Amino acid sequence: MKRIFNLSSSAVLAISLCMPMSVMAGIYDGATNAQAFSDLQTQLEQKSQQLDAKVAEAKALGLTTDYAQVSQTTIRLFKDVFAPWDRANPQQVQAMYNAKNFSQNDPVGATGLPFDELADAIEVADAAIAELQQQIDGDISLTNAPDLSQGTLVQDKDFYRLGDNKVIASKFFWQPKDEDISQAFGRGGEVYYSVQDLQNDSALNNWRRINFQQRIDAEKTANRTPIQFFLGHIVPQNSWLRDQYPQAFASGTRLFTDYDIDNPNVKQWIDTTLELQLTPGLELLGDRERVHMLANEPTFSIRAGGVNAYRGLSDYTYAKFADWLAAKYSDISKLNQQYGTSYSSFEQAIDAYAIPLSMSLQGSAVWYDWNRFNMDRVNDWFEYLHTSVHSVDPLAKTHIKIMGERSLYTQYHDEGLDFEAIANLVDMPGVDSQMSSFDAQWDVRHAQDWRQRYSLEWRSQAMMLDFFKSITPDKLYYDSEWHGLSGARWRDFHMSAEFTRAAIWLAVTQGTANFTSWVWNRKDDGSIDTRADFIGTSVTQPIQLDAYGRAFKEINAHGNQVTNLVPKQRNLMLYFSQDTAIQDPGYTQQMSLVYEALKITNIPVGFVTPKTLSQLNANEQTLVIPPTSFISDTDYQALVDYVSADNSALVVGLAQSFGQTEQGQNRSTIDAFAKAVHIPASDVLTMATEITDLYQNRYAATVKITATAAQTALEEPVFGVLTNQYFDEGLQRQVMSLINTSQQALQIQLATDTGTPQQITNIINAKTLTSGFTMQPMDVLLLSVDTQTVTTHIPVTAVELSAAQTTLDIGNTLQLVANIIPQDATNQTFTWQSENTNVLTVNATGLVTAVAEGSSRITVTSNDGGFSAYVDIQVNAASGSGGNTGSGSDSGTSSDGGSGGGGAMTWSLLLLFALSLKRLLISSRNADVFSSQK
Repeated sequence: MKRIFNLSSSAVLAISLCMPMSVMAGIYDGATNAQAFSDLQTQLEQKSQQLDAKVAEAKALGLTTDYAQVSQTTIRLFKDVFAPWDRANPQQVQAMYNAKNFSQNDPVGATGLPFDELADAIEVADAAIAELQQQIDGDISLTNAPDLSQGTLVQDKDFYRLGDNKVIASKFFWQPKDEDISQAFGRGGEVYYSVQDLQNDSALNNWRRINFQQRIDAEKTANRTPIQFFLGHIVPQNSWLRDQYPQAFASGTRLFTDYDIDNPNVKQWIDTTLELQLTPGLELLGDRERVHMLANEPTFSIRAGGVNAYRGLSDYTYAKFADWLAAKYSDISKLNQQYGTSYSSFEQAIDAYAIPLSMSLQGSAVWYDWNRFNMDRVNDWFEYLHTSVHSVDPLAKTHIKIMGERSLYTQYHDEGLDFEAIANLVDMPGVDSQMSSFDAQWDVRHAQDWRQRYSLEWRSQAMMLDFFKSITPDKLYYDSEWHGLSGARWRDFHMSAEFTRAAIWLAVTQGTANFTSWVWNRKDDGSIDTRADFIGTSVTQPIQLDAYGRAFKEINAHGNQVTNLVPKQRNLMLYFSQDTAIQDPGYTQQMSLVYEALKITNIPVGFVTPKTLSQLNANEQTLVIPPTSFISDTDYQALVDYVSADNSALVVGLAQSFGQTEQGQNRSTIDAFAKAVHIPASDVLTMATEITDLYQNRYAATVKITATAAQTALEEPVFGVLTNQYFDEGLQRQVMSLINTSQQALQIQLATDTGTPQQITNIINAKTLTSGFTMQPMDVLLLSVDTQTVTTHIPVTAVELSAAQTTLDIGNTLQLVANIIPQDATNQTFTWQSENTNVLTVNATGLVTAVAEGSSRITVTSNDGGFSAYVDIQVNAASGSGGNTGSGSDSGTSSDGGSGGGGAMTWSLLLLFALSLKRLLISSRNADVFSSQK
């Protein structure tokens, strides 16, 4: 049996973009016969017994085994249930592979899947045993996670609390209730109900009533908290409702909403369902925490090509629009003036435009009115649902699940979703966030430019978190279908533990407090739950599943620190204009690039809208205006007034902004933003560099972080480590999280205004670090930093190089001597390099060896500041004298500081990494077996 790297198309792309090899997951490439499966089972059984013994040993010493319990559960599931079922049912597994084209990208296939699962489970066991041994030996110290089986979670503003500990709630969609599974992966619960529970207009289906109450009782008995009440809007084709009320299903229906939300019968059905089904069910639940999901991924598109827009709108909706136009314009002549038309009535104005609406109208008053009305009518629908649920459940926390791929940054805003209004309405805002790994297969996400910069796609998740936490900072953020492990649009068939952990930490440190993760699509006997895609999900990947549970253990073990990392104060406030998003299909892309540039500076980022502009704190915050083409006169004047009052403002791409009103009329603009700072709209790294230079001192963090490439002498700072920090009163230290989203190993320097911190502790494992530590791609650190005990940093200003001679015979050596200036500089280290190693080599101490005839330049570079000096040395054929000859010294020094452009990654450096990685990957691939398992 052997494990190899999969050099697929994405892997080749990874090589070209310097993807670190740790992201390439191993795959099984051994025998797939009965004997091989039996051998793997035997090996895993032995490993499982070793792990159990090691757990017992650790418990006897009073050490935590919470993390190992996750591994034990993962191993049990794959050893006893999942892999055996997959091995016994290859045809059913193959059918799932055949169901989706993307499955062809998984090289193990249906036959190899159970073997791959067992091999991965062996790796999980080995890692868990090694970690326990580290605890036993005293090399690391891990903290117990709160026991969620004891006590009950209660909501504490924007997080949950268990006793004195803040905790993050988690579970998988359709997760079983087995106690060890709940302990390992989370205890959230779920109950589904909908109008299909009705038997007629005034009574429930008795079976559905009993089942609903049994589900609630089972969730309570298993101490599942919080419980999600999923109000579905799906109505089966054979439902009596469709027969009795065909008009409600004839037009205006959309994805996951099978009826016309403007049909008055629909609200009557929902009112009856809430009264007869929800009310008695809640009596069983008592005061246990719950969240009511009012709508699942709602979308009410009206544009040509939009999701289900071909289903049109009902007469009820058209009548509503006529009233909306009448309220806005009061007189048809005013509408005609805006539209450039001569309609005789509002009804005639409506009849002139069919739904789906032609894209040729975008940018016009007609387009704006239809889309703004669509948002208003959907807002009315959501408000009805929110109010109705609260009327039967005074303890209700409401939530609307916004589709992650169709949220703030989506190109078209025609789906009726007013994100600011939704955030203000519901009790728990949130989305189903999307993330993906660099090695994801079948990745058809909207934009792939992130692959040029990052080891994982973090931007879409971060943007919605920052938006909602800016609009409603004290509300709990619920990701009700977290797609950080898999999604309908992507799969990573052999996901690394590093990605899984980093993705969860990124979500939590930016404000996610409750996860329902996608997806547990196996039944209790291991068979496939065909309600969702199966291949590439967590229940086929032991490494991913184990990493998921472990990440929540370590986060909750330090929940009071981790939850405090979510920014309370946001300094760079990005202006979001819903009007521009409606009218300009390029707006959200430009805005997203500006957001990304702001985010990677590590200055806390937030959002501001026309409605919240007046709430900005001019002393602590800077208004950042991205290219904003369509904007109302009222909103435009508010921006002008804000900037004219000498408030801090940054305008990006002024030439692309403010040229038209929200309804498409041209605006004659004057230079009303002269008092603002201006930069052009450019690429992300260029903008990030400019923004850093402008604001890093104004909004300086207590602990400053500088990241440089670890595998080169170049000292140019690079972006990619995302960090949050706060001062912990209990520890009397600065606590900070660092997550390396870049594609390279980075050396991290920490500093305060007074010098370099001398006491840095990794909170997770209690190990001590010193500034200058290295982070691999997707590494996560939670640090406590003593900002009182520091040493003053004395920078390097130059480096001197002396050479006794500048000529050598082949085979001879020469010792070069370098000196750091000043002599008491803090960092006295440097790096040697030969320009032509075929002629001369140089080791880490500066010892030069002549290899062949020719010449080469030897350069020494200080690791602090990047100052360099060089000497040119000539190599001659051996003279036979047996000694070194030559005289004089032709050396040079350079005082270039090496800070360069102030932050952008240099592509020449990346190319160097790419070539090195390619050689390493080829070497690894040629090795038949590079470990016993992987």
